Amino acid sequence: KKNPFAKPETEGERAASKLIQYVNYVAEHVPGSMSEIQNRREDMFSIVNCNGLTHIFLTLNPTDTNNPIAQVLAGRDIDLDKLFHELSPGSENLERSKIISQNPIAAAQFFHKSVTNLVEILLETKRENKEVNLVRYQYNMVWLKHKVEVLFTFICSYG
Repeated sequence: KKNPFAKPETEGERAASKLIQYVNYVAEHVPGSMSEIQNRREDMFSIVNCNGLTHIFLTLNPTDTNNPIAQVLAGRDIDLDKLFHELSPGSENLERSKIISQNPIAAAQFFHKSVTNLVEILLETKRENKEVNLVRYQYNMVWLKHKVEVLFTFICSYG
Protein backbone atom coordinates (compact mmCIF):
# COMPACT_ATOMS: atom_id res chain seq x y z
CA LYS A 1 0.00 0.00 0.00
CA LYS A 2 1.11 3.51 -0.66
CA ASN A 3 0.99 6.05 2.11
CA PRO A 4 -1.10 9.02 0.89
CA PHE A 5 0.74 11.39 3.24
CA ALA A 6 4.25 10.40 2.13
CA LYS A 7 4.68 11.81 -1.35
CA PRO A 8 8.16 12.38 -2.73
CA GLU A 9 8.38 15.99 -3.87
CA THR A 10 11.94 16.47 -5.08
CA GLU A 11 13.85 14.46 -7.66
CA GLY A 12 16.12 13.06 -4.93
CA GLU A 13 13.15 11.89 -2.85
CA ARG A 14 11.66 10.17 -5.92
CA ALA A 15 14.97 8.39 -6.56
CA ALA A 16 15.24 7.33 -2.90
CA SER A 17 11.65 6.05 -2.93
CA LYS A 18 12.37 3.99 -6.05
CA LEU A 19 15.58 2.63 -4.49
CA ILE A 20 13.77 1.54 -1.31
CA GLN A 21 11.37 -0.54 -3.41
CA TYR A 22 14.31 -2.47 -4.88
CA VAL A 23 16.07 -2.84 -1.52
CA ASN A 24 12.96 -4.39 0.01
CA TYR A 25 12.61 -6.71 -2.96
CA VAL A 26 16.22 -7.89 -2.66
CA ALA A 27 16.02 -8.33 1.12
CA GLU A 28 12.81 -10.39 1.08
CA HIS A 29 14.82 -13.60 0.65
CA VAL A 30 17.18 -12.84 3.55
CA PRO A 31 16.10 -14.94 6.58
CA GLY A 32 14.94 -12.74 9.43
CA SER A 33 14.94 -9.49 7.44
CA MET A 34 12.06 -7.09 7.85
CA SER A 35 11.07 -7.71 4.22
CA GLU A 36 10.88 -11.46 4.77
CA ILE A 37 8.82 -10.98 7.92
CA GLN A 38 6.52 -8.56 6.06
CA ASN A 39 6.08 -11.11 3.24
CA ARG A 40 5.15 -13.82 5.75
CA ARG A 41 2.69 -11.45 7.40
CA GLU A 42 1.11 -10.68 4.01
CA ASP A 43 0.88 -14.41 3.27
CA MET A 44 -0.95 -14.94 6.57
CA PHE A 45 -3.37 -12.09 5.82
CA SER A 46 -4.07 -13.65 2.41
CA ILE A 47 -4.83 -17.00 4.00
CA VAL A 48 -7.18 -15.34 6.49
CA ASN A 49 -8.95 -13.60 3.60
CA CYS A 50 -9.45 -16.95 1.84
CA ASN A 51 -10.28 -19.17 4.84
CA GLY A 52 -11.75 -16.73 7.35
CA LEU A 53 -10.46 -15.72 10.76
CA THR A 54 -8.45 -18.23 12.72
CA HIS A 55 -9.71 -19.63 15.99
CA ILE A 56 -6.24 -19.66 17.52
CA PHE A 57 -3.28 -17.43 16.68
CA LEU A 58 -0.14 -18.10 18.63
CA THR A 59 3.35 -16.66 18.54
CA LEU A 60 5.79 -18.71 20.59
CA ASN A 61 9.15 -17.26 21.57
CA PRO A 62 10.68 -19.46 24.30
CA THR A 63 13.74 -18.12 26.09
CA ASP A 64 16.61 -20.57 25.96
CA THR A 65 18.97 -18.72 28.30
CA ASN A 66 16.58 -18.77 31.27
CA ASN A 67 15.34 -22.33 31.01
CA PRO A 68 17.15 -25.19 32.79
CA ILE A 69 16.04 -27.66 30.09
CA ALA A 70 18.10 -25.75 27.51
CA GLN A 71 21.09 -25.81 29.87
CA VAL A 72 20.79 -29.59 30.30
CA LEU A 73 20.58 -30.00 26.50
CA ALA A 74 23.78 -27.92 26.27
CA GLY A 75 25.52 -30.49 28.49
CA ARG A 76 25.43 -28.67 31.80
CA ASP A 77 24.71 -30.57 35.02
CA ILE A 78 21.90 -28.69 36.78
CA ASP A 79 21.10 -29.07 40.47
CA LEU A 80 17.53 -27.77 40.68
CA ASP A 81 17.67 -27.39 44.47
CA LYS A 82 20.69 -25.10 44.24
CA LEU A 83 19.26 -23.37 41.20
CA PHE A 84 16.11 -22.23 42.98
CA HIS A 85 17.18 -21.87 46.61
CA GLU A 86 20.80 -20.75 46.89
CA LEU A 87 21.38 -18.46 43.92
CA SER A 88 20.75 -14.74 43.98
CA PRO A 89 18.54 -13.41 41.17
CA GLY A 90 20.49 -12.85 37.98
CA SER A 91 23.71 -14.39 39.30
CA GLU A 92 24.05 -16.82 36.41
CA ASN A 93 22.66 -14.84 33.48
CA LEU A 94 26.04 -14.31 31.82
CA GLU A 95 27.14 -17.92 32.31
CA ARG A 96 23.85 -19.32 30.95
CA SER A 97 24.01 -16.98 27.96
CA LYS A 98 27.60 -18.05 27.21
CA ILE A 99 26.72 -21.74 27.37
CA ILE A 100 23.79 -21.34 24.98
CA SER A 101 25.74 -19.10 22.59
CA GLN A 102 28.52 -21.70 22.41
CA ASN A 103 26.02 -24.47 21.69
CA PRO A 104 23.43 -23.31 19.12
CA ILE A 105 22.34 -26.90 18.46
CA ALA A 106 21.14 -27.16 22.07
CA ALA A 107 19.18 -23.91 21.61
CA ALA A 108 17.60 -25.29 18.42
CA GLN A 109 16.76 -28.58 20.14
CA PHE A 110 15.20 -26.69 23.05
CA PHE A 111 13.09 -24.57 20.68
CA HIS A 112 12.02 -27.64 18.70
CA LYS A 113 11.08 -29.51 21.89
CA SER A 114 9.15 -26.51 23.23
CA VAL A 115 7.14 -26.03 20.03
CA THR A 116 6.51 -29.76 19.58
CA ASN A 117 5.30 -30.18 23.16
CA LEU A 118 3.07 -27.12 22.96
CA VAL A 119 1.47 -28.29 19.69
CA GLU A 120 0.98 -31.79 21.10
CA ILE A 121 -0.65 -30.42 24.25
CA LEU A 122 -2.84 -27.72 22.67
CA LEU A 123 -3.91 -29.62 19.57
CA GLU A 124 -3.72 -33.13 21.02
CA THR A 125 -1.62 -34.26 18.10
CA LYS A 126 1.66 -36.12 17.89
CA ARG A 127 3.97 -35.16 15.05
CA GLU A 128 6.58 -37.62 13.87
CA ASN A 129 8.95 -34.96 12.57
CA LYS A 130 12.43 -35.73 13.92
CA GLU A 131 14.07 -32.83 12.09
CA VAL A 132 15.74 -30.13 14.18
CA ASN A 133 15.02 -26.67 12.82
CA LEU A 134 17.22 -23.66 13.52
CA VAL A 135 14.37 -21.20 14.02
CA ARG A 136 13.67 -18.60 16.68
CA TYR A 137 9.93 -18.10 16.35
CA GLN A 138 7.00 -19.83 14.73
CA TYR A 139 3.60 -18.67 13.53
CA ASN A 140 0.75 -21.16 13.63
CA MET A 141 -2.68 -20.57 12.15
CA VAL A 142 -5.40 -23.03 13.12
CA TRP A 143 -8.98 -23.36 11.92
CA LEU A 144 -11.37 -25.54 13.92
CA LYS A 145 -13.79 -27.73 12.02
CA HIS A 146 -15.35 -31.05 13.10
CA LYS A 147 -11.98 -31.98 14.56
CA VAL A 148 -8.89 -29.93 15.20
CA GLU A 149 -6.75 -29.69 12.11
CA VAL A 150 -3.74 -27.59 11.38
CA LEU A 151 -4.28 -26.03 7.98
CA PHE A 152 -1.26 -23.83 7.90
CA THR A 153 2.00 -23.73 9.79
CA PHE A 154 4.50 -21.05 9.06
CA ILE A 155 8.04 -21.35 10.31
CA CYS A 156 10.11 -18.24 9.97
CA SER A 157 13.83 -18.47 10.46
CA TYR A 158 15.29 -15.64 12.44
CA GLY A 159 19.02 -15.20 12.39
